[in-house]
Amino acid sequence: MQKIGFIGCGNMGSAILEGMLEKHICDREDLLIHDISDAVRDRYAQKGICVADSIEALANGSDIIFLAVKPQYFSDVAGELRQYLDYHLLISIMAGITIERIREALGEKCRIIRVMPNTPLMVGEGMSAMCPDGHVRQEDKAFADKVFSSLGTVQWVNEKAIDGVCGLSGSGPAFVAMMIEAMADGAVYEGMARKDALRSAAQTVLGTAKLVLEKDIHPALLKDMVSSPAGTTIEGVRELEENGFRAAVMSAVIKATEKSKKM
Repeated sequence: MQKIGFIGCGNMGSAILEGMLEKHICDREDLLIHDISDAVRDRYAQKGICVADSIEALANGSDIIFLAVKPQYFSDVAGELRQYLDYHLLISIMAGITIERIREALGEKCRIIRVMPNTPLMVGEGMSAMCPDGHVRQEDKAFADKVFSSLGTVQWVNEKAIDGVCGLSGSGPAFVAMMIEAMADGAVYEGMARKDALRSAAQTVLGTAKLVLEKDIHPALLKDMVSSPAGTTIEGVRELEENGFRAAVMSAVIKATEKSKKM
């Protein structure tokens, strides 16, 4: 089994690492981590996972490296990592950092797969868009596909689409969370207990999403199915339209995409 290193084990890095263990994609002895946080290092050491005391040690002990640091730390990490790379497979989950930029920073030897996952990956329902560079082998793609498919759904895309993915599925969980909270607030205003309102709103979003995905029902048709003539739903739909609900959601995705392009 190839040795797998993680540079950065925050929420997303940890979700990937622990998902790989849970799905038996690798064993603990195949893993190596490096993180600036003492708490993170201690947590994984207690779990029996090898903790590298330097990027040099991690690179020398790994065949595959997940780059899971925040984008603003990439330059510092790259400056240290570059000299130790020797035909490693690099899997980057850093938002806004292009393959070209990774290649310029880390040299020609490495093979690069760029991944844009989202936070539902933490519960096995992620949406991960992936794109390889020209050096990536078929077995590299198969490995990445196996990892991220075990944590949700995977799409292989052209890198030009990644910014749109960031604006949609990357930022989307925040938008959906705001909608769940707002729906619950409305129910609380009408007298429902907060806990019950949040559970009902979240389940409604989950169930609706499953109808779209599993029954292949277009959202517009779903809306029409629920909207009886002169009923409660069409009254609510009218209110949403008057307040620019769909335009606001579209603008949120567009603005998030534009921000990704500037990073």
